[in-house]
Amino acid sequence: MLDPATVRMLQARYDSGLVAGSLRPEFEAAGFVPSSASSASVGEGDAMPPGYAVRQEGIETVVIKPVCDGGR
Repeated sequence: MLDPATVRMLQARYDSGLVAGSLRPEFEAAGFVPSSASSASVGEGDAMPPGYAVRQEGIETVVIKPVCDGGR
């Protein structure tokens, strides 16, 4: 059984008309991901802690957290 939030999310996705192979601009227009222009970089007020990295992989933004501090 799915929880109500998951049901709403799935319904919104199906109602959007997006299909496998849809492009990022289509996901942006549907409001599922932030626009490329606004998510292209981390702003000054959103500085990441030392050692963290952010990269874009398709429609996903990946935040890499260091596992150790390298013996510091």
